[in-house]
Amino acid sequence: MLNNQFNEALTWAADLHKNQARKTSKSPYIAHLLSVAGLVLENGGTEKQAIAALLHDSIEDQGVTVSLIASRFSQEVADLVDAVTELYSDPKPEWLERKKLYLVVCQALIVG
Repeated sequence: MLNNQFNEALTWAADLHKNQARKTSKSPYIAHLLSVAGLVLENGGTEKQAIAALLHDSIEDQGVTVSLIASRFSQEVADLVDAVTELYSDPKPEWLERKKLYLVVCQALIVG
């Protein structure tokens, strides 16, 4: 069902975020990434979408580049990650404003 690319993305995501914890619960950050990937798969998403879910915070949190994601996984995965990456100038907009924009982007990705 899932091929080696998913396994590679999971291992890479775990390594990228190994020193990161969730802000509120302090749980290992990989738990969040696994939850998002699980939601994608449970709701009919593709393997590439699930890989993008595992990597969705790699650019903003870990400084990974879109081109590196494309070279390791595919341009499709890189484009998905890039589309949901929140990069803002200083000062960063308020949380609610950022999340509303994020939902608009996600809806556009789903609807096409």
